[in-house]
Order: sequence, then C-alpha cells, then structure tokens
Amino acid sequence: MIFISITMAFSSCHPDKNTAVDLEKIRFQSTDASEIYFRNMRRSYYDMEEHQEAGIELYTLSGYRDLETVNLRPTLAYNWRNDFVAIMVSKSDELKNEESLVLIFESPESQHKLILNDGDIKTQTTLALKLYNGILANNEIYLVQNRQKQPVFKSSEEKELFRITTFDFLRFVEMR
Repeated sequence: MIFISITMAFSSCHPDKNTAVDLEKIRFQSTDASEIYFRNMRRSYYDMEEHQEAGIELYTLSGYRDLETVNLRPTLAYNWRNDFVAIMVSKSDELKNEESLVLIFESPESQHKLILNDGDIKTQTTLALKLYNGILANNEIYLVQNRQKQPVFKSSEEKELFRITTFDFLRFVEMR
C-alpha cells in the first residue's frame, strides 16, 4: 500500500514530457492553480515584459539572452485579466521581411512541409505546438530560405529552450 501511494505521488508531480500534443484539444485558459504554479515555480527562469494597461505579461526564457541569433523565439503571452495564455513566435531580424516561411519536418519514415504565415496568436501557438511535437518525435526540422534548407534550431540549447517554453505553456493551461 505504501509503495502504491509513493508511486502515485511521484507520478502526479511529474507530468508526461514525452507525449505529443493533440492539436484538436488546444486550450488557452489558465486556472488559479496553474497561475500560482507558474508564478512560484517557473517565472524566475523568464525575463518578463509587463504591459500593465493591457493586463498582459510577456515571458521569454532568460536563456535566450545567451544566444546571438535565433530563427524563431517563443514568448508566453499571459493576459491576467482574462486568464488567457498563448505562445507568440517571433522571427529573427533576418526572417522578419519574409511573408511566409516553409518548415520541413523530416524523420526516417517521412517528410512533411508546413507553411508559416504571420497569423494571430492562436495560429502562432499551434505552430509552436507543431514544432514541439516535431522535437518530441526527434524530427529534423528545417527552415527553407533562399531555396536552401537550414536547421530551424541552430543548437541543441536553442531547441531545448523552445521545448521548455512550450512545455511551460502546456502546464500553464493544464494540458500537462
């Protein structure tokens, strides 16, 4: 009985970090519990930009400060007036003028393309979750620019920062 109690306690504290996100079940609402968790456990890892008049806080992992250039930078956008959380995906200066970007996801079994257009915040969140799923599936993810494909993530550290930000979003909206 004690073993079962200990096992359940540990499994409830460690959410599943290796399961792909069901894109049909995306939610954007935070809860009091998820807000307290983020504030007490995760916020210290982020740089925050506050827009008091709009009731919005923007969170970017502080590890991005150490990287010179990043193709796609995720930022958690938290509207505390409406308990709404989403992921904004910012393009690098080099990519800002591109109207749309082509991403290629490659695995040993398949290859598929995704066209990234500037969209609303829900579209950007969906893109971030597709990239997250690709990271979990160990896909090679490329960006096509000037007919040349280059890795979206220039380093394993950049890929991990993207994964962590997306996972924190999933915790914020209680999908993990």
